[in-house]
This record gives sequence, structure tokens and C-alpha cells, in this order.
Amino acid sequence: MTVMPAPHLEGHGRLARLALDLSAVAVAVIGLVALLSVWDVRDTDWGAWLVPTAVILGLGAGIGGAGAAIASLLKGERWLLLALPILIGAFCAFVLLGELFIWE
Repeated sequence: MTVMPAPHLEGHGRLARLALDLSAVAVAVIGLVALLSVWDVRDTDWGAWLVPTAVILGLGAGIGGAGAAIASLLKGERWLLLALPILIGAFCAFVLLGELFIWE
């Protein structure tokens, strides 16, 4: 039994779809971190490891999605929706580099 891709994804490469999937994961995880920060769960036992782990995974997924989008653009994929993973990856890189060097 073969699985058919969604009609709006048909005709696009696996790398381009991976870029969109990783950017969706990044948005979901960063949204989860924002929600958990509003509820102030960092003071609990499980929140003390969940929030930093989610931040690392979200930033990694965002930057990985941007890398996959750039690689698929370099392979010749022409899809306007690939700008979304690049923007999300740029935001994640800005947050990561800003946290490392600017907002000490």
C-alpha cells in the first residue's frame, strides 16, 4: 500500500517538504515554551528540564529547516513557500546568537 502525498505538496522534493515539517515543529515547540513560560512552570521539577530541552529542540529544528530549505533551493526547487522555513530559521539564529553574544 502506497501513501499518496497531499495534493498541495505533490511535485515538490522530499528536502523541501522536510524543511516545511521542521519549521512547523519549530513553531509548535517555541509556542509550547511560550505557553509554559506564561504558566511559570520553570519552578517545578519537570519544568526545570522541559523548558530548556524544548528551547534547544525548537531552535535546532528551526535552523535545520532553514538549512534544508536553502539546500533545496540550491538543488533547483522553486517553491515560494520555502521562504517560511528560511524566515523561521533566521529568527531562531537571531535568538540563539543574541542570547550567546548580545543579551548577556
